[in-house]
Amino acid sequence: MSNDVIKLLHYGGEYFSQHCVGKELEKIGIAYILYYGCDIPARNDVIDVIMSYSTLEYIPLRLLEKLFYEFKRIAKSDAIMIHFTNLLDHYSDSDKRIPKFNFYKYEHDIWERFYNNSIHYQNRLRNFRLSKVAQKVWLQVIR
Repeated sequence: MSNDVIKLLHYGGEYFSQHCVGKELEKIGIAYILYYGCDIPARNDVIDVIMSYSTLEYIPLRLLEKLFYEFKRIAKSDAIMIHFTNLLDHYSDSDKRIPKFNFYKYEHDIWERFYNNSIHYQNRLRNFRLSKVAQKVWLQVIR
């Protein structure tokens, strides 16, 4: 086994992750980096693993493409990315009367004008659309 440190970028994680999980991962040789934003302060070709958990669904499509280009820039050629996306209407979490896929019934313009907002933005992108963004920046998608 190599003595090299594995570098893991956790995009959109929480403070708890950085200070608890991150410290435990460091004990086994994994450098844990928590970051938000599209201009990731890392050199090119240095990250081994990029992951996000229930984060990409909050990022507008125009910024997702920029973010994926940034992921590609910082990732090593053999790096992997793991993204879990919650494709359900997040408003259904707090109001059980709202069906899980409620937000898909609205046309884009109606959703953006009356329901979506900058405080709790939801892009409503399904996995095939996220995959297309990744493929556009020449990332291989494995399901």
